[in-house]
Amino acid sequence: MRSPAPTTFGFLAAALSWGCGPAAPETGGGESGAGSSGDDGGGEDGGGESGGDEGGSGGDTGAASLSLSLLPVDLEGDASGADLDIAPDGELYVSFVRKGHVWLTSSTDQGETWSEPIWVDGGGGSPQVYDVSHPNLDVGHERIAVAKSGSGHQYLFIGDRGAGAGEFEMVELDAINSAYKYEAIFVKAHITPAGEVWASSHAFPKGEGWTEGWKGIAQEGEDFVLEPASTGAPGEPCECCPQDLLFTQSGRTVLAYRNNVDDLRDITVATSPTFGPPDAWQDISDNGWEISYCPVQGPRLVEDADGVVHAAWSDAVTGSGEIYTARSADDGATWTSTQLVLEDPDTSRVTPTFAAGEDGRLLLTWSAGLAGSVLAWSDDGGETWQEHGALESEAGALRYLELDGGAGFLGGAAADTAGQVWLVRVD
Repeated sequence: MRSPAPTTFGFLAAALSWGCGPAAPETGGGESGAGSSGDDGGGEDGGGESGGDEGGSGGDTGAASLSLSLLPVDLEGDASGADLDIAPDGELYVSFVRKGHVWLTSSTDQGETWSEPIWVDGGGGSPQVYDVSHPNLDVGHERIAVAKSGSGHQYLFIGDRGAGAGEFEMVELDAINSAYKYEAIFVKAHITPAGEVWASSHAFPKGEGWTEGWKGIAQEGEDFVLEPASTGAPGEPCECCPQDLLFTQSGRTVLAYRNNVDDLRDITVATSPTFGPPDAWQDISDNGWEISYCPVQGPRLVEDADGVVHAAWSDAVTGSGEIYTARSADDGATWTSTQLVLEDPDTSRVTPTFAAGEDGRLLLTWSAGLAGSVLAWSDDGGETWQEHGALESEAGALRYLELDGGAGFLGGAAADTAGQVWLVRVD
């Protein structure tokens, strides 16, 4: 195992307690049992971004603060777009981009040490790397799947756990699905509980211009032929707002995406009673956000230990980006009304990510402009939220923190503004 050099950590919020040296004992965390949902989008929210301290209210439930450790994953620099996924046995995996290629590293000791990064994408061009376009990662019992966009194309890289550089199979999704052209930024990889690899994406029929697009799901057992997953709902999904896909503990599939009905861009959820393409659709947001262009803001999904599915997204209906959530206790069949998280009209909040711990704790992050990623948590199932503040290493702010929980771990991974990759761990 490779052990990065020790470093000193800073913080932006007084509530943060960074761990240095030996890790503090774990006090909880872990996955909901349903796996994680990967990457997210980002970009303009209609209200503009600004940095600064976060405010608002959200109750005073649960712990007064979180004990967090910031652990180095890769300090070489020039990295961006980190993603974290936790294998069912607790091994941590982090993917990131450096110099136009996707790299993968892992840890078997809760992030204290990391393997030497391997080069995953031995072909397929250079990824279209934006700060918010991660090499999306999912890890199962035996296999790893990494999705990326490169040179206007969509790729999956699939390998066994323990595979080395050059040992990942490359699947070019748009070559298989040659009747369609793609919004290539936000392809995502998903591994079902049975170990089958899926992909989700956005596609347009060729010859129709950039209209009549839909969100689609490709299944390994169907040779990755893309099946429409949003065409039963009215409107047309936002092509540059990333979708999210969740396999629930009870065996259902939940797909969430931002829809567009005459420029009203609410969040729609599609569900299926099995691990298959969705067959029912409903809107779960009621903000009525009207905007004439795609805001590059998609929803995120997570299932908690009690089987409750949570969705989070950013809308700028108030003129500034705010984070909203909704919950479903019946696998996405019905949802609570939209809830505003920690209102702060003076700061734009975009690009949320979600994770759930085995002890019931929920983590939520969002991007707050130059301040980087801001962390909040809930100990009452998402009824109320408390905020820690923005996260940074000594070298700079952490940007677009990706969260996950599982097998005794709860936390996230991100690259800082200096291009170093870090793990944030709840101790």
